[in-house]
Amino acid sequence: MQEQRKQNFLKGAAILAAASIFVKIIGAVYKIALFNDNLLSREGSGIFQATYNVYTFILTISTAGIPAALSRIVSSANAKGKTKLVKRYFTVALPAFVIIGVIAMLVMLLFADNLAGIMNNPRAAPGIRILAPGVFFVCIISV
Repeated sequence: MQEQRKQNFLKGAAILAAASIFVKIIGAVYKIALFNDNLLSREGSGIFQATYNVYTFILTISTAGIPAALSRIVSSANAKGKTKLVKRYFTVALPAFVIIGVIAMLVMLLFADNLAGIMNNPRAAPGIRILAPGVFFVCIISV
C-alpha cells in the first residue's frame, strides 16, 4: 500500500514536471520568434517587456501561493471523504478570487498610465489595459 502511494506520488510529480517544462518551452518559443525574427522593433520590444512585466507582477500578487494552499486543503479534505467541506472551500474561494481578480483588473485598468510611467514606458499603458481582464480570468481559473 505504501509503495503504491509512493509510485502514484512520483507519477503525479513527473506529470507536473513535464507539463511545467512544456509550458516553459512554449513560452520561450514565442519570445524567441517575437524578438529574433524582427517582428517587433526595438521600441515594440520595450513596450512588450514593460507591459508583460506589469502583467506578471500583478498576476503574481493576486494569485501567489493561495491556489497551491487551497489545492492542498481541498485534496486533504477529499482524501478524508469530507465532500461537504470540499464544496465549502470552493464556495468560499470562488467569491474571494472573483473579488481579488476584479481589484487587480481595476488596478490595471485605472492606473495603467501610472504603471507604465513606473516602467519608464508611457506607451505601454494600452497594453496594460488590454491584459487587465486576463488577470481577472486567471484568478477565477486558479480556484
